[in-house]
Amino acid sequence: MQKLYVKLDKKFIVKIDKIKQIENRSSNSNKISILNIVEIKKYLENFKKAFKSIEISEIDIDGLKLKLEYKKGKFLITAKEFKLDTTISHKRFVKFNIENLFIKKFNLYLTGKLNTNFKNYYFDGSFNSFDLKGKLYFMVLDKKIKFGISTTSSSIDKLIDFINKKFKLPKELMRWAYYNLKYKKIKIEGFRGEIVNNRLNLNKLSLLATIYKGEYKFNPLLEPIKTKKIILTFKNKKLKISLIKPKMGDKNLKGSFVTISNFDKERVKVEIDIKTLS
Repeated sequence: MQKLYVKLDKKFIVKIDKIKQIENRSSNSNKISILNIVEIKKYLENFKKAFKSIEISEIDIDGLKLKLEYKKGKFLITAKEFKLDTTISHKRFVKFNIENLFIKKFNLYLTGKLNTNFKNYYFDGSFNSFDLKGKLYFMVLDKKIKFGISTTSSSIDKLIDFINKKFKLPKELMRWAYYNLKYKKIKIEGFRGEIVNNRLNLNKLSLLATIYKGEYKFNPLLEPIKTKKIILTFKNKKLKISLIKPKMGDKNLKGSFVTISNFDKERVKVEIDIKTLS
């Protein structure tokens, strides 16, 4: 320990150079995690009463090196791969009021509320990553992750590329739902899904998105259909593409739409309903 002060208000000010966990090599169970270092749920109130501030320059937990600072009720935890700035409270669950969480691997910034009992996790807040800003919620329940995203942007290419590489979605789904499109702006009103064992469950995947000033190319040999808006709806493994004020050249295609299904089958089913009024 580097320094220890006791203030007149009887709260401790602590500075520590280094804490290292000594691993019990005879047991493989219950490795200490960042969240149970001080058994937050049980001791948080006493912790706040006892300490004015804490600064630990290095905590070494099986090679994971952290810096911990506590001051004015806020925790700042810094590591090579992430940085967390939060307050912590508890009632039924431990609640993290996250002012900023940066995850280096994904260049991801999160702000919001995380509730947990250290088995299940519930987050509701906002995100900044992939050149996007938007709303995000997720729940971690046993081996399942449920999530929802909403955002508006001139491009979601980086997000789509990440999802495609990470979960290897059906090529035809990606082609019809995104790669055939060009647009000025896209608004994702709801992109929801479930991840089980690191795989995206198509049965639980849903999407509602509006594309503004869009172009849709159904066939590389034909000119694209230009629209005021395109509404994409994906639910029950079926994609519907609704075209608002569509035109192909000087032809009015009002009322035209496309539905695509059987993405998980050998042959994708495509139903094209093109109406011409002129």
